[in-house]
Amino acid sequence: MSDANKAVVRRWVQAVNEGDADINEELFTPETDFHVPPGTAPGREGRREWFLNRLKAFPDIHATIEEQIAEGEKVVSRITFRGTHKGQLGDIPPTGKSVEWTIITIDRIAHGKILARFGLPDGMSLYRQLGAIK
Repeated sequence: MSDANKAVVRRWVQAVNEGDADINEELFTPETDFHVPPGTAPGREGRREWFLNRLKAFPDIHATIEEQIAEGEKVVSRITFRGTHKGQLGDIPPTGKSVEWTIITIDRIAHGKILARFGLPDGMSLYRQLGAIK
């Protein structure tokens, strides 16, 4: 089951690279519990909104899974994102800068769907690269 659960997360990463926000319908339950980022609306609609906002901010976004560990229904992934900041990101106007940041996610998966996602993005690195913080 661990390999099948890893494949679910790999499918999500592939959809990020393809700009396919419809993946939310396929991989997340309507009540999926998201713990990243704070302030994201609940359920898969909130996740779709997050996804679309990232695509606007980084239209060339590309994600790479660097490492994955699975045990039972949980999958831990270290994912690197790269992109060019060409759209609004929260309060930060487009900078045109190429950036790279990492997120570590813990997904709880059952029957091929993500039931919960905990994540720890390296926001400090991202915001430093954008010049939003020193």
